[in-house]
Amino acid sequence: MTVESTTRREQYATNGTTGPFTVGFYFLADEDIEVIHTDSDGLETTLALTTDYSVTGAGDPNGGAVTTTTAYPSGGFVTVLRNIDPLQETDYTETDGFPADSHERALDKATMLIQQLLEVTDRALVFSPSDEEGSQLPSATVRASKLLGFDSLGRVSLNTPDDQSAASLALLLASLANQTEGAGMIGYNPALPYAAGTVGEALARAKVLPDFGAVGDGVTDDAAAIQSAFTSYAGRVIDGLGRTYKVGSVLTGLASGTTLRNMTLDFSGIATTSAKYIYATGSKSTGQALTANLAIDAVTVSVASTSNFAAERWAW
Repeated sequence: MTVESTTRREQYATNGTTGPFTVGFYFLADEDIEVIHTDSDGLETTLALTTDYSVTGAGDPNGGAVTTTTAYPSGGFVTVLRNIDPLQETDYTETDGFPADSHERALDKATMLIQQLLEVTDRALVFSPSDEEGSQLPSATVRASKLLGFDSLGRVSLNTPDDQSAASLALLLASLANQTEGAGMIGYNPALPYAAGTVGEALARAKVLPDFGAVGDGVTDDAAAIQSAFTSYAGRVIDGLGRTYKVGSVLTGLASGTTLRNMTLDFSGIATTSAKYIYATGSKSTGQALTANLAIDAVTVSVASTSNFAAERWAW
């Protein structure tokens, strides 16, 4: 026989059947065929001859077929390789006639072994033929826990990963352990015009008072920070994160469309019977008719349906 084809592997998508899967290359024995199943998750399993698959066609230059025991579902694939033991088992006896058949079989096996090596090297990372020389890796002890890379001349180099390597960073970003990891590592600048549909744009729809320097401990005077929020974030939502904010001076410039939510404003430091605590911008030429009584907690203000609130009159 002769080895006239360079084909040395086959691969088929699984489809819920056991095959048969064509082996389009010459092989000498059933044991020379290796079969690997890869499932839809990419998990590879090397199958065992007889137990997991059977082979036909050994010794036929046209090849043969592989039939698996299991009907593997769609989404994976079966890879068929020639895998020959690298042994020379042909023995010549002195004074005997020339054993043409066994000699040719030995040559066939040698050729198959060469093709088997080529099948591996064809899938390997190799240096370009134009490179004068390759690179030799150091011992396992030296390269342990290092990252493989290339220096400025394109030569292989070893780099020590730091705590912010890609793998470490991925774990930190996925962490739910504390406030300094996970979402606590994502930057945000309220002054930037983030594109629609991004996380930054969603965060920009509502600001929290601490973004403007407010403390919200019920003791620190946060009037300046709240005033800054009124001025720079007019017409949008301002959230207080459920905190109590001490306000030591009158707030002005609350624009139309601005929503204050989830906060308690403590004006006790400036409270008098005639004090006005928040001034809105704009003007109001006529009173606003109320159609129902105003009730806040245990306090009720009864009004007629035609009553009006004049400009600068607020109910809390």
